[in-house]
Amino acid sequence: MKINKSVLVSSSVLPVLMIFSLILSGCAGTPVIEQAVTCHSVSQSGQPGLVADTFSPDVETIYCAVKLSDAITGPSIKCEWMVVNSDEAKLKDYMLGTETVKAASPYVVFAFTRADSLLPLGDYAVKLYINDQYAQTVSFKVQGQAAESAVTFTDPVIATCIDEDTNQPLDKFDTLPNNAGMIFCTAKAVGAGFGTTIKANWIYVKGQLQGVTDRVFASGSLKTEGLDYVAFAVSPRAGTPFPIGEYTVKLLVDDKEKLSVPFKVVDSAGIPGPYLTEAVTFAVKGTDNATIDMTNSFAEKVDAINCHVKVNNAPADTEVKIQWILVKAAQGDVADRKLNEDVQKVQGTSPVIASLIRKDDPFPRGRYVAKIFLNGEEKIAVPFRVQ
Repeated sequence: MKINKSVLVSSSVLPVLMIFSLILSGCAGTPVIEQAVTCHSVSQSGQPGLVADTFSPDVETIYCAVKLSDAITGPSIKCEWMVVNSDEAKLKDYMLGTETVKAASPYVVFAFTRADSLLPLGDYAVKLYINDQYAQTVSFKVQGQAAESAVTFTDPVIATCIDEDTNQPLDKFDTLPNNAGMIFCTAKAVGAGFGTTIKANWIYVKGQLQGVTDRVFASGSLKTEGLDYVAFAVSPRAGTPFPIGEYTVKLLVDDKEKLSVPFKVVDSAGIPGPYLTEAVTFAVKGTDNATIDMTNSFAEKVDAINCHVKVNNAPADTEVKIQWILVKAAQGDVADRKLNEDVQKVQGTSPVIASLIRKDDPFPRGRYVAKIFLNGEEKIAVPFRVQ
C-alpha cells in the first residue's frame, strides 16, 4: 500500500492533520464519485469499515473513503477538511487543511488525525474536488464526551530537586521559600501507557498579588516514556522571587483534571532553618570553566564532578557534609565505596559546592551518589553515573 502523507498545523485549539491518499488498482470510465463516506476505519484495499457521521471529541482518526467510477485517467482529487460551525471553539467555515493527490485506482482515502487536544464540538465537513471542480461534501459532527481516561496519579510531591533519570523527588515540601530557584511537581502515573499525554497547569490561587486569583501562570505537557513518575517544573522570572501566596498544580489527561497538588510560597525568612534545597550535580566546561552543565551523567575522563546544594536560614556553625559514594562499578565487584567527603561550616542562606576531583586515572564507570548531610543527618541523596 502506497501512502502519500503531509502534515498541516492548525490553530492552538485544533489538531495537527495528517492527510494521506491510498492508491490501488482501478477501472476505466468518466471519473465521478460513486461513494464518499466518513468512517472509523478502512480496509487494506481502501474500502470503508465502520461508517459514521458522528464522532466523539477524543476520536483518534477520522477517515474519508472515496470511491471513483474511473481512475485510469489519473484524476486529481482534492480534499478540504472544514469546521463548518463550532460554538465551543468560536469557529465558522474554518479550513483545517487540504491535500491533493492523483488517483490511480478506485479508492482514495483521506485521514484526519487529531493531536493532543480534544476536537471541539460542532459541525464538520469534507469537501471533495475532482480536477479542481467541486464534486461533493460529506458532513459529520463531533459531539458527546470523551471517554474517561484510566490514568490515575499517586504519591504527589512538591520538590526543589529530582532524580533526572526517574523523575522521583529528592526532597519534599508543602511550603517553599519565595527565593526558590525552581519548583517541581512530581507524581506516580498509574495506568499510563507509553506516549500518554499529561498536562500540568500551575495556578496562583491567591496571595500578595492584589486582584489575582485562580490564575494559570504556567502550563506544559509531556508524553510518558515508560517511567513510573512524571515531573513538571516552573522557575521565577529572572531576578524576581516567586509571589507569596497559595498555589496548586493540576494534572490533566485528555483535558480532564486528575490530580490537584496544593502548596504555599512564603517569605524565605519565615521558614525555620536550617534546611536544604536545590541539590544537583554539574560539570564545568570551556577553557575558562565558565559554562555550567547541570547533568547527572559524566564522562570517565571529566576533571571533576560537582555537587551544589542551597542551605537556608542556617545559624552559625551549621555543618553541611557531602559524601561521594561509588554505589556500583560497571566492572568488577566494587560497591558502596566512599571515595571522599567534604565538610563545610555555613551560616545564613548560601550555596554549598563540593567537588570530586579526578586524579590520574579515569573515574570508574558505574553508578554513584552524592549524599548530603545537615548537622550529621542525611537529608538528600543525588544519584549520578559515569559512563
